Amino acid sequence: MADITALQLPDTSPPCLPASFSTSSDSPERAQLLWRCSFSSVSALRETF
Repeated sequence: MADITALQLPDTSPPCLPASFSTSSDSPERAQLLWRCSFSSVSALRETF
């Protein structure tokens, strides 16, 4: 799996990213939360540009 942390934006990423990332291996639901947050972060980034 790629380094997801490299895709995170330092200041604009949702607060749920780090929390979900650290526990994504424990719960599939948290893994889904991680991906939802990361995708929403990317969408917000695309809207900015």
